[in-house]
Amino acid sequence: MKKIFGAAVVLCAAALLTACGNGPSQNEIMLANLTAGEQEIVDLLTDGEREILLFDYSAEKAYKTVDVWVEVYENGVLQDRPMRMTASGNTGSRHDGRMAVIIDQNPRFNFKWTISINEDGSGSSTNKLTDTPSVVVEPSDLMRAYGPMTGKVAIEGGEEILLYASVFTSGDTASTADARTPETLKKYEYAHLIKCKFDR
Repeated sequence: MKKIFGAAVVLCAAALLTACGNGPSQNEIMLANLTAGEQEIVDLLTDGEREILLFDYSAEKAYKTVDVWVEVYENGVLQDRPMRMTASGNTGSRHDGRMAVIIDQNPRFNFKWTISINEDGSGSSTNKLTDTPSVVVEPSDLMRAYGPMTGKVAIEGGEEILLYASVFTSGDTASTADARTPETLKKYEYAHLIKCKFDR
């Protein structure tokens, strides 16, 4: 039953990839502005064990590839990149696309990621990466702060863009703002970062 539901989630996320509302300007990426109908689908599929994130981007033709990956840190030190995906741009005058990231934790703090990229809203160039190992955070009673990027971010060739951060601590406070520098990440027992970059 879990496998069937998981497949349904991926199919619904793929459907969400084909829709774009008020999107970014050229050479920008942003958290997608969802229609009411799209938000209903996301709300239906998400719960305490699953997050669905959608990002819209528009890049000029000079950008040939987009990379999306996950980084796992312990005490500020990079330990692993459990998944990475590269998608090639199309042959149009610019690349308008949507990324979908699904974060699952079942049981609690046992993380897996699914990443999909679709360009031009056609549904014909979707790339998916789902076969990734689980990353376990222990103990499971750590405080967690998490969330996606806010606002629009400029796309600059070869520059990393932080899409999402999740930090874990046994302390009293946590903030995703600390994910922006390696120095502040040292405050946390664990951190998961989702990043992307566009290359010419």
